[in-house]
Amino acid sequence: MNDQEDNAESEILRRQIQTSHFEASPFEVFRYYTAIDFTIVSISAFAALLAGSTRILPSIVFSQLADTFSQIENGTFEEKSASKTIQVKALYFVYIAIGAFVCQFLSRFGFIFTGERVTHRIQNAYLESVLRQNMAFFDDRGSGELAMQLTADTEKMQQALSEKLAMMISALGTLAATLILSFVLYWKLTLILLWSLVFGALIYFAGKRVGKKFTADGRSAESAGNSMAEEAISAIRTTASLGLEDLISERFHKYLDLMSKNGLFMKSFTGLLLGCAVGAGYINFALAFWQGTRFFVSKEASFIDVVTIALATKTATFSILGVSGNVDAFVSAIAVSRQLFSVIHRTSPIDSASATGLTLDNVKGEIEFRNVKHIYPARPEKAIFNDLNIRIEAGQTVGIVGLSGSGKSTIVHLLERFYEIAQGWILLDGQDIKSLNVAWLRSQICLVDQEPFLFDGSIKNNILDGLPRTTLQQISNEDKNDLVETAAKAACAHDFIMRLPLGYDNWVGTNGLSLSGGQKQRIAIARALISTAKILILDEATAALDTETERSIQQELKKQKINRSQHRTTLIITHRLSTVEEVDNILVFMEGKVIEQGTHSSLMTAKGSYYHLVEMQKSESASASPKEKQIAWTEKESDNIEDRSTKILDQKIQEDSPSKEGEKSLDSRVSRLRFIASLSRREFPVILGGIVSSLIAGCEEPVAAILFGECVEILSRGIKTGDDDTQSKVNFWSLMFLVLALVQCFAFCLQGAAFAYCSEKLLHTARYRVLRAILKQNIAFFDSKDHSAGSLISFLATETTHLAGISGATFGTVLISLSTLVAALIVSCIYGWKLALVCASLVPVIFAGGFYGVRIAGSHQAKTAHLFSSASSFANNSLSGIRTVTALNRQKQILSTFGTYHRDAQEKSLGMNTTTSLFFALSQSVLYCCMALGCWYGGTLITSRDYTLFQFTVVYSTVLLSSLSAGIVFSYAPDFGRAFQAASKLQDLLEKQSTIDYTSNDGLRLVDPRGEIEFQNVSFSYPSSPEKEILSNFSLKIPSQQHIAFVGETGCGKTTIFSLLERFYDTDSGQILIDGVPIKDLNVRDYRRLIGLVTQEPVLFSGTIQENLLCGQDDVPDGVLEKVCREANIYDFIQSLPSGFSTVVGTRGVMLSGGQKQRLALARALIRNPRILLLDEATSAVDAQSEMLIKNAIDVAVAGRTTITITHRLSTIRNADKICVLERGKIIEAGTHVELIEKRGRYWKFHENTN
Repeated sequence: MNDQEDNAESEILRRQIQTSHFEASPFEVFRYYTAIDFTIVSISAFAALLAGSTRILPSIVFSQLADTFSQIENGTFEEKSASKTIQVKALYFVYIAIGAFVCQFLSRFGFIFTGERVTHRIQNAYLESVLRQNMAFFDDRGSGELAMQLTADTEKMQQALSEKLAMMISALGTLAATLILSFVLYWKLTLILLWSLVFGALIYFAGKRVGKKFTADGRSAESAGNSMAEEAISAIRTTASLGLEDLISERFHKYLDLMSKNGLFMKSFTGLLLGCAVGAGYINFALAFWQGTRFFVSKEASFIDVVTIALATKTATFSILGVSGNVDAFVSAIAVSRQLFSVIHRTSPIDSASATGLTLDNVKGEIEFRNVKHIYPARPEKAIFNDLNIRIEAGQTVGIVGLSGSGKSTIVHLLERFYEIAQGWILLDGQDIKSLNVAWLRSQICLVDQEPFLFDGSIKNNILDGLPRTTLQQISNEDKNDLVETAAKAACAHDFIMRLPLGYDNWVGTNGLSLSGGQKQRIAIARALISTAKILILDEATAALDTETERSIQQELKKQKINRSQHRTTLIITHRLSTVEEVDNILVFMEGKVIEQGTHSSLMTAKGSYYHLVEMQKSESASASPKEKQIAWTEKESDNIEDRSTKILDQKIQEDSPSKEGEKSLDSRVSRLRFIASLSRREFPVILGGIVSSLIAGCEEPVAAILFGECVEILSRGIKTGDDDTQSKVNFWSLMFLVLALVQCFAFCLQGAAFAYCSEKLLHTARYRVLRAILKQNIAFFDSKDHSAGSLISFLATETTHLAGISGATFGTVLISLSTLVAALIVSCIYGWKLALVCASLVPVIFAGGFYGVRIAGSHQAKTAHLFSSASSFANNSLSGIRTVTALNRQKQILSTFGTYHRDAQEKSLGMNTTTSLFFALSQSVLYCCMALGCWYGGTLITSRDYTLFQFTVVYSTVLLSSLSAGIVFSYAPDFGRAFQAASKLQDLLEKQSTIDYTSNDGLRLVDPRGEIEFQNVSFSYPSSPEKEILSNFSLKIPSQQHIAFVGETGCGKTTIFSLLERFYDTDSGQILIDGVPIKDLNVRDYRRLIGLVTQEPVLFSGTIQENLLCGQDDVPDGVLEKVCREANIYDFIQSLPSGFSTVVGTRGVMLSGGQKQRLALARALIRNPRILLLDEATSAVDAQSEMLIKNAIDVAVAGRTTITITHRLSTIRNADKICVLERGKIIEAGTHVELIEKRGRYWKFHENTN
């Protein structure tokens, strides 16, 4: 039985995190095509096939013309008839040009149009699937990784489904038409040439097998690196304060090394296969003449048959070359599709979007946990609950208290069905919640979390988020406004909201960046109060509020209970025991068990664990004087609401964002190329080798034209004379073709490997430097909405990848094409300059259309990038607050908003798509006009005996090659546009100078810092609101090794002082001195090492507990690590874990409770042995026992160092050397705790209000 139970538990844990391997079929993507899309794609595919087929039509026309010219030379064709025939054949090229223009436009426009639409649906399906997953899935994968798959991976799919797919189908059309034509002309010769198809199939399957492994490995490294970077950027203040920029950069560098290693092998292998494929094409060319001549001599095949098949084979080879630069795109798309579709097809064991499950008609709110056992899937070795039994009556208000990590918040997670329990039942009104509809269940619960999450929108909309799961959705806007205001007043938020510039319409920023912690909590409470849900859960919901505000909210909750016809069941999880004195029942948790329960009075009478917790908290709040009790202050909003350091910056700062800076015009595209070249300076020798190889590969094409001319000339003479040496002569030139094939194969392999290496190094360097550039920016840079973590990571992941559009296989292909163009023009001028100049007269038209297409593509990329970046940022923000999203059932609103972003982008891209497709089609069709002109004029020259057939063939073939080369170059216009746009953005970012640069070696270094701090007439306003002065002529001197505390109303400037001390910002006037030296004169990196900061909402990074404590300090002895952990009261908890210090904390420390994270953050600060210690609400989320122990640790920690504290729990600062009361950026009172009480001023009023 035990084995069966263990197996059942293991299966429950496994299915919560496992994602089954999904082998994506090439046809899987068609599930996301509508009937309209299929119609457009069908037309576009047919047009692409026709466009590809038109490439071999010139071979037919040329062979017929060559036959005519041969007869003219042999004197068997009348000149009058010849001229008419030549004119007719030349017109054929014009007809081909018209057909090619139409087909190229339709194919390109259609595939880009449907590619964007289908990719958007895949993104929607992916986001929809992610939003319905259970929480363990997010604990295992991390929101950062999922967000990157949503943005960077789907973009790779879009590129493959758009213009690159059009090019691939066009190439297939060329190959198919070549085969059909060859079989029609002479099937025996065609069968001989079919070996190349078998060889091509082998190459394809070999590439697919190798690419699958290495692309998947590289993608895993990329995802892990981006997720780590996202964590660092989203917690940039913690990253900067701990000096983790170098550590994050080096870890990111290691991920980049793995990416580059896999990418280099994959691209080099692709280059090898391409070289073999192109070599095989030239061998086929040799075979066509060798065996074709044999059939020609034996009268089995005609001159036209042999020449047409040979030339068509050559054209097919060029088509392969044109598609070669897109191989990487398809390999990457196939690799990422597996991961995307595996998530899309994952069935969540707790599906919030499922319509199955019961809904109760009349919810009372009775809750029961019966024999519950729970294990977190991310920590399977430790059971949180084991046979837990609790019962909460309907309408009761129940307090849940206990030490940090005792399982209090887990109650919330299980009641919300974030996780599955291993054993037992959880009942709502006697009904197992597993049988209830998940979305309906969550709509009956409103939750206010310890770390409240707000969405990037107005205050009004954030409060209204409590409405969609109630019956109030259909009420009028006027009534909604009344409800919002009523809820805000009940949450004591109305006053501070009305003092904001836009009131309830004020934008809160990403996760409430423009608001303080207390303000965010009150808006979250208002969001809960507006709901009519029958169960209200407050999980440390008032930790950041003062006592009076907390009591006002409690009174409002009581009023709501009285006024409601059916009482609301309320769960209050708290460490502040005064909060639960009047509740109906108190549950005392310890190590996952309820050890006591009862009312406050009964538990105090029992004198058990609860009694000791209360007494401990009372002893902490007792003052030095017997008359003094716990002191707090009324947190009222002043007229000057503090624009915190996390305030969203105004338009002036937003204009400097990478997404908009790229729109600024650089001096020229040459400067962008120089910038890209500067990133690859170290690889110059390899680049030089690749360039030489490309030049060799390109120059061989004109040589092949000469060999082709020789073969045609020999066959032409054989028609007239029946020369017995025809076969032997052609055999020699066929052998020369074989030599060219081997050289071509070698050149392609060499240039492929060289540019693969340079491409990977370029992307590696660009990504690394971009992350370094982001991390070194001022904190004000990150306050901008355009610089949210989601936007910056999207920028890091996608814009750097776009550089591949002008590097690697693409660059090699373009270089080969350009060298072919130049060499072809030179050779044609040597063999027949008249015809060469006439034919080349249209080449500038091709270039003009192509260059304009590149310019349009770049403009298109710039205009749509910002919208797609906004969509990415929105999705990232939503996934980072997935618990709030899930609890509020906000998935549909998120999908709707996400869709709106993409629809806007698609509407703007439609016109640009039309323009770029037109110019691309023009650049591809003009070359046929070039052929028409060449044939007409060449025929005239042959008729007049100025040129021979050999001259015409060489010149015409080389001009044909040059025209095809120009077409290939500009088929990459979208890649060029993206690359140039990315280069512009990257250049702007990398050249952006930070006034507070941690990478700079400039500045003084204090040899023996004492920690003396002095503010001299400091005035400061946040860059977003320079008219609002937060600190005004602020002066304060803090002696070395003193403990100073700041208290005051929200917005008075307390946290701003910390931000200025950390040098997140510089003062507007005045200066801050450390040991008599202005901090502006100190080296930033060295100075921040002197400071230890513990914030109200501590941030932990993915990794182990030890890695989070050390943060790159490898020289810390184990004894010191244990010592600081004991001081922070976290050592025993760590040792209780099966993996101890090696325990993984999860993304942002999700596997730990708030109190555990706060104690780890304190230990992390102490382990740095800072000379200055900054504590911002460092004990707000810990229980009374932990608070006492941490306070004792702080009392020990402050010895020998300067300490500054901000707190609501004034008991923690009663021993401070000085307490400063702030108001509107100025100190209005200062003194010790006793002195301020005796002074009977503002501090005393705070005390009296509390009493």
